[in-house]
Amino acid sequence: ALKSKKAAAEKLRQKGFPPKAAQYALERAEEYALLDDENYARCYIRTYSRSKGRRRLEYELKRQGVADEVIQRIFMEEGDRDTDTAKAAAEKYVRQKGAKASKDKLFRHLAGKGYETETIKKVIAVVFSGGGEDYDD
Repeated sequence: ALKSKKAAAEKLRQKGFPPKAAQYALERAEEYALLDDENYARCYIRTYSRSKGRRRLEYELKRQGVADEVIQRIFMEEGDRDTDTAKAAAEKYVRQKGAKASKDKLFRHLAGKGYETETIKKVIAVVFSGGGEDYDD
């Protein structure tokens, strides 16, 4: 399973490896490209970008020890799909909740998934107008 360097170091520490042995193992793993934070972040973003917004993905990757520069570079390379994934999540939410769905509840739902406020507002306007309109992008 893919791990960030920080997660791998923590796992070795928990298993009781001496610091020098853990450092040696991490260096060898990095040398053989078994540990690569950029590759880890790229795979993580591709896997979870369908269900989580950019803000949440950034937060989770930072917690896992991936450098901010790496995260930003990957988002630039991959492109921004937040509006499309937020719209899909909103439509699913409205389908599931039916008449109980409200703009406020949908806003909170999407914010919890890590979507930006402006993205959420655009999506709510489209979803509650019948979904036939397109975004201003």
